[in-house]
Amino acid sequence: MKRGSINFLVVKHKRRTRQVSFENIDKLNILVSAEVKNNLFNIVKVPRTKLVLNLADIKFIDSSGFTTLNFIAKVSKTFGSNFTLSNVSDEVMELIDIYRKFNMLEENFNIEKSEIKQLTVA
Repeated sequence: MKRGSINFLVVKHKRRTRQVSFENIDKLNILVSAEVKNNLFNIVKVPRTKLVLNLADIKFIDSSGFTTLNFIAKVSKTFGSNFTLSNVSDEVMELIDIYRKFNMLEENFNIEKSEIKQLTVA
């Protein structure tokens, strides 16, 4: 198991599972979404990778953040990877429901409101 930090993203991995969380930010918005998109793309483009995006500290996602999530969902499907959102707050879940209601959000990723077991760092 290794732990790496990509600016405000913390990446932990074990075998084919990558768990990504945010450090020192509480919004997935236009200011960070391009960097998040690039880094998550580099993870899911490896075939059969499981990506768990931990949203525990995220309280708001804007349209560019949802565009990023859509992109990662599509790319993960293309490469046969799995994309899951974990620790989704009630506030963010409301936003997700709104985006889904208007067909603005892909359906091909899992959302876990409850906490997913954190990977331990050796």
